[in-house]
Amino acid sequence: MEHSTVFICYDPADAVSSRRYAEALQVRGFDIWYEKAVLLENNPLSPSVTRELEARSAFLLIMSPSAINSISVDLQLEAYRNALAQGSSRKFLAVHIAPYKIPALLPEHYLIDAIHLTFEDAVAAISDVLLRGVKPSSPPLPPHPPRLPLLWLYLY
Repeated sequence: MEHSTVFICYDPADAVSSRRYAEALQVRGFDIWYEKAVLLENNPLSPSVTRELEARSAFLLIMSPSAINSISVDLQLEAYRNALAQGSSRKFLAVHIAPYKIPALLPEHYLIDAIHLTFEDAVAAISDVLLRGVKPSSPPLPPHPPRLPLLWLYLY
């Protein structure tokens, strides 16, 4: 299945890298959406973010140490998981752009190790996954453990 409409999720600290991937994928014909970093910091689940997240056929996570600790990334991932729980057939793809220990994310997702690829090769691998479902050589990660609702965290 072709996944040509893509939502890019990233931490504002990775805005430059995220924009670079977005522009390269747009050149390849993908319809890309990502929120500007300044707006993302203020409201990671604004109505426009939520609308685009629900409308896109693929979710592309730019993974880095800052993304792992990002509240905005966490909120968007949770919204994506909720959409999947409602029967969505969207594709999840993670692009690993900086060294760190990779956490468990989602079942049946794809991981591209862009650290050990040229930028052009990483973009080609992303494109292959989105257009043809060609899995990158990295093995799948185990499912993410259940998480407490954010409200629970505020109670402590």
